[in-house]
Amino acid sequence: MNGGNGRFPARPPQTRHLSRPVYAGAEPSKTAIIHVKAFVYVVEKSKMMEGIQFVTNSNGEKTAVLLDLKVHGELWEDIYDILLARERENEPEESLEEVRSRLIARGTFDG
Repeated sequence: MNGGNGRFPARPPQTRHLSRPVYAGAEPSKTAIIHVKAFVYVVEKSKMMEGIQFVTNSNGEKTAVLLDLKVHGELWEDIYDILLARERENEPEESLEEVRSRLIARGTFDG
């Protein structure tokens, strides 16, 4: 997320809640829908089907994916990390020095 320029998001990462819905109260973007379709295609063409179920609407169109976290927990963490990074990509940035100074002033980092 720092893009190699020595800058980091101003907001610290939140604690992971793997069971938290990604689109709580919001419609997914068209980009997210495209990515879901790409994910479905890759999963269907691979041997990864164990632990994966698709939810379909009344027209038989796939609308959601259920992952067994015991089987695909690491995959979900990767997907969730990507979604968080995209959500935060336009947030204000601060330099590593600014982060260090703030943490030292707060007493949570000794330099």
